[in-house]
Amino acid sequence: MLYIVRHGKTDWNNLDKIQGVADVALNDVGQIQANDAAGRLAQFNFEYIVSSPLSRATETAQIIGNKLNLRVEYDARLREYDFGILTGQKRTDIPPDTLKSFFADPTRFGAERFTHAFARVANFMESTDFTRDILVVTH
Repeated sequence: MLYIVRHGKTDWNNLDKIQGVADVALNDVGQIQANDAAGRLAQFNFEYIVSSPLSRATETAQIIGNKLNLRVEYDARLREYDFGILTGQKRTDIPPDTLKSFFADPTRFGAERFTHAFARVANFMESTDFTRDILVVTH
């Protein structure tokens, strides 16, 4: 069985900024959330954790892994979507026409193709052994 956990809170979450592939660390609240998640997840018998390689996910995974005595592996296929030049911008500062253009053709903004993002996650899922209990920490 595959279990999925989202990373803890970051300062960019508080500012409503698009994180994308920016390597933003957990803040104090995010670290508390990761510790709380570890406590809730202790009832399961995970074999190991697989995490996105971005700091907010790796920190979350390491906190959970340390509390549950689990090894953490990293897989780039689990990283967040690359929003290109929209990365770091406040969501509320992006004009609606810009968002419409972005969703029509994200590559114009230096962003990842949606099909590429879907394909890398699908590739991860296809390579996963669902007979094993695995915790995934991602975005």
